[in-house]
Amino acid sequence: MLFKMLIAFALLAAVCEASVGRTNEKAGSTVRIDSVPNSEGIRRTVAAGEQIFDFKKGYFVDAKGKKIEGIDQSNYHAENGTLIIKKISKSDAGSYVSEPNNPIISKQDDGTFVGLAGPQLIVTVE
Repeated sequence: MLFKMLIAFALLAAVCEASVGRTNEKAGSTVRIDSVPNSEGIRRTVAAGEQIFDFKKGYFVDAKGKKIEGIDQSNYHAENGTLIIKKISKSDAGSYVSEPNNPIISKQDDGTFVGLAGPQLIVTVE
């Protein structure tokens, strides 16, 4: 029984890790971060906290939709559901997910459902 639980946990960990991507970028380079279809924006968690790039507004907002001051908003723009960072810096390092970050759920042939967290990109900057 314990062996079966360990196998199930290992499989779950492998599936969860499959929805996480990682990239290491050089400071000053242009970076494109894609979202899933029908996203309203991209949410990121960086050293300064949680920020959402709202595709309709064209700038970063907080969880209440208020524009975040202190960010050079001209360094970011959206193009067809992709956040483009013109010159990435260490302050852009963090995790990025589509907003809203809905789980991906699919129905299997046997009638069961399988769910994965939405894709996440971990960005480091050197």
